[in-house]
Amino acid sequence: MAEDEKIKSQNNLKESLLSKTDTGEAKAKQYVPKTIFGADGNLIALSVMNFFLNAAVSVITPFYPGIAADKGVNQTLIGLIFALNPIGSFSVSLSIGQMMGFLGKKNLMFYGLLIQVLTIVTFGVVYYIDNQGAFIAVSMIARFFQGASRSCYGAATFGYVPQLWPDSIQKKIGIMETMTAIGLLLGPMIGQALNNLAGGNAALAYQLPFYVLSGIFTLCIFTVKWLPPDVKNKVEIDKVKAIDCMKTGPIFWTFSLMTGSAIANTYINPQYTRHMVSLGLDEGKAGYVISVGAFFYMVFLHLMPHISKRLDKKFIITLGTFISLLGILVQSPETYLGLPLGGDHWYLVTVGQSINGIASAMVILPMIPELIELIVVNEMKIRKVAQPDLKMIRACSDMGSSIFVGGYALGTFIGPFGGSLLYDVFGGGGNSDHDDAVAFRDESRIFVGLVFLIMVLYIIFGKGYLGLVSTAKKLKLCQKKKSQNNEQAIIKRQTLLDQRQTKHVSNKINTSDSNGINNTTFNANSMNQQQQNRDSEKGESQVGESQEDKFKLSEHSDDELLSDNSLCDVLSAGSGGAGEDGDSHNIPAPIIDSTGKENENNTYYFE
Repeated sequence: MAEDEKIKSQNNLKESLLSKTDTGEAKAKQYVPKTIFGADGNLIALSVMNFFLNAAVSVITPFYPGIAADKGVNQTLIGLIFALNPIGSFSVSLSIGQMMGFLGKKNLMFYGLLIQVLTIVTFGVVYYIDNQGAFIAVSMIARFFQGASRSCYGAATFGYVPQLWPDSIQKKIGIMETMTAIGLLLGPMIGQALNNLAGGNAALAYQLPFYVLSGIFTLCIFTVKWLPPDVKNKVEIDKVKAIDCMKTGPIFWTFSLMTGSAIANTYINPQYTRHMVSLGLDEGKAGYVISVGAFFYMVFLHLMPHISKRLDKKFIITLGTFISLLGILVQSPETYLGLPLGGDHWYLVTVGQSINGIASAMVILPMIPELIELIVVNEMKIRKVAQPDLKMIRACSDMGSSIFVGGYALGTFIGPFGGSLLYDVFGGGGNSDHDDAVAFRDESRIFVGLVFLIMVLYIIFGKGYLGLVSTAKKLKLCQKKKSQNNEQAIIKRQTLLDQRQTKHVSNKINTSDSNGINNTTFNANSMNQQQQNRDSEKGESQVGESQEDKFKLSEHSDDELLSDNSLCDVLSAGSGGAGEDGDSHNIPAPIIDSTGKENENNTYYFE
């Protein structure tokens, strides 16, 4: 009965994530998903758009800083321009939940993609702006709105996941995050390849990546119509206030941990090319090498669903943050760990970024389900209800994706801007490669301390310690279960051996008894044959004797035969009786049990 109620509750949760029509009664509309060659069209469309959206963010990394430096922009301002993308994203992130409710996810995605097209084209046009102030201003405005539109699109995308695939939320998030990683992975490579494709034309080499991406986004806009209809009846819209969520300790510190993870991954971005060149890497290869960390992020995303089944989400998030600290220390590189500073050791930066890619997968994939659960629990406490209704679940899902995007956006602002600022403060960008290496190591130490502090506060005030406790219990339970399984295996193996031994003994007894019966029967038959031979010989030798002698001999022979046949009868009875033809080899052997006795249907048994 309890199982039926559980299944019914799960079905209600799935129904709550389906779209409604714009009628007052809010009847469920039959929505037919789009398919492409039999595959899920919505998943393909969302994943492809996610890929190009993130490729557009990272495409400027290899060559925009060089153009900006040629126009007299210092490293701090370059870092600020990079950081304005997440500033724009963060500025709208916490209000996206309400925007999705009133505008609808489809409209929000449409406007987000349209603004993306305009901002990317603008980045191509700034090449022709020679005035330093105008160049900086246009770049900042374009980068800000690019981030804001990216946040609108990204939050709407993740908001569709529990609606379209309520049975496989983490799996679908993993697929789209894989496309995010591939976009970040291939963005610099796409930019570098298109840049090199233009040959010696410097203007075209810079602008071509932006114009190609803007054309792709224009085509992606038409795929938005494949998505299910939005809720348009305001009566059906539930609201979850961002301020109520952020006032709750577990939600706020989970949001902060997302920020810390993004900081660890992005603080190197503005000075990446300059720093790697100072360590001996060819500038033309920088756009390819930077993608290695994103590759590890993409690969590890596919392992996370299996890990999530065995470990608590809070524990995975905490562990991922700790691993990101190790990644920062390696890419610094930290001399206290015995790692070499400066020289031609650019590969240490790549190793550190690869570690950070793994850590990011551990933080990001469980983050949205964790935030949704925390928000649902918080809303239930605020509203004093025992069970969430359908509208509240959908509102909490939208807010969870919004907070996730906001935390990531804040981290990608603090990381690049703070990294560039500290890089200049510590004397980076000078004529000496050693000074550049020392400056990067010192700024990395600052970020290690910041991320470590966020992790400790999450464990204490964000109740991250519950994940440690839960995982310890799971591991202890797994160990206990493994021990029980081993004991059961030993018992089962011993039982099997005992059964085999008993069967062997029984078969041996049966074989021995059967041989004894057959020998006895054979001896009885031999006696009968010998007696008949003797009688025949006597008959032939005494032909012509008197009738009286014949009678006595016959009587005597009958007595002997009676005596012999009585023995045969006893033996035959003991062996189950002879067959009708008198052949003793057709006599069935007695049925012997494990004790050496016959069953209850037999008269005779063997001790």
